[in-house]
Amino acid sequence: MSTRHELPTHLGTVNKPFLGLALNQFFALVGAVAGGVILAGHLPPTIPVLARLAAGVLFAGVLTVLILLRPAGKTLLDWFRIGRIYAGQARVTVWHHEGSDR
Repeated sequence: MSTRHELPTHLGTVNKPFLGLALNQFFALVGAVAGGVILAGHLPPTIPVLARLAAGVLFAGVLTVLILLRPAGKTLLDWFRIGRIYAGQARVTVWHHEGSDR
C-alpha cells in the first residue's frame, strides 16, 4: 500500500504538510522565529540579556499571531490581496438609458 497521496489542485485545496499549516504559513513562521533570533542577537550588548531575549520573543510572537490569525477563514495575506484588488478598482460606474443622448 502506498503512503503517497495527491490532491487535485483545481479544487482550491491546500496541502498542509507541516503541523496543519500551509507551506507559506510554515515558512513565514520560520522567518518570524529567525527574525526574533536575529533581533535579539543584534541589539547592543549594553542591554541586559533578558531584555534582548524578551524583545526577540515579543517580535516572533507578534509575527506568529499575525501569521496564524484567520479572520473569516482567510489569512491576513489573502485579505491584503483582496484589499489591494479592491483599492485598484474603479468606484464610479455610469448607467444610461438606451434612448438618452447623455
